[in-house]
Amino acid sequence: MFRDPSGRERPAQADRSGILSFALTEAPGLYELRSGGAVLEAYPVSLLSAAETDVGPKGEIRLGSQTVQARAEAQEARDLWKWLVLAALAGLLLEWWVYWKRVV
Repeated sequence: MFRDPSGRERPAQADRSGILSFALTEAPGLYELRSGGAVLEAYPVSLLSAAETDVGPKGEIRLGSQTVQARAEAQEARDLWKWLVLAALAGLLLEWWVYWKRVV
């Protein structure tokens, strides 16, 4: 049985592969999968608006009374880490060369 936040119980039915699914989440709150009075699983549900949960890039954003337009700029790849690794390697080689010049 699934129990919704208002306490209403609905039967849990498995599909052919044995997987339980429940799509009647109409209100926010805690939904419980119960068996014999014991809670087997608890599922919190939050029903936010689609606009609040959409994380994709937007063409414009409203901030108060202002609207900010997105710019369509091409992103350039910044592989700065490659240059930093090369500089660190050059520093190590220079340090090794100075050490061997003093020892030998």
